[in-house]
Amino acid sequence: MSYRYIECIVEDMEVLNGRLQGRPALRSQRLSVEAPPRDYVADGGPSGAELFRYWLAGMKRPEGNYLRLDTSRQLWECVEEAVAFLGMKEGLLPVRLTPDL
Repeated sequence: MSYRYIECIVEDMEVLNGRLQGRPALRSQRLSVEAPPRDYVADGGPSGAELFRYWLAGMKRPEGNYLRLDTSRQLWECVEEAVAFLGMKEGLLPVRLTPDL
């Protein structure tokens, strides 16, 4: 069975930081770009924005065709691009793809 790979990314650290701070974090999750998880034990490695850039650079991706989706854009734009990548027909969508979304 074949699959499709869509990588949702935000390279803008300010947007990422706002998202991290705007959600309730579990003990194992970062509180912000600069604030590690509550139970984190420092290991001397990279931290903050440097750590996020390291994670992005080291992401394991498929060899073949995949979509790298910048989710700092409007939701409807991301959905539209993902649907086009998946090759779905417009009539099959459960939502309308408009800026009103």
